[in-house]
Amino acid sequence: MAANAFILVNADPANTGEVIQRLGAIAGARAREVLSPTIS
Repeated sequence: MAANAFILVNADPANTGEVIQRLGAIAGARAREVLSPTIS
């Protein structure tokens, strides 16, 4: 059975690389980095 999901992870920009690595370590997962402007 296959499933597709899109999740939004709000992370400190300094930690983005680590977050991508951790998500990519999930079997079968594909992690992509999408940056957007910070809203304050």
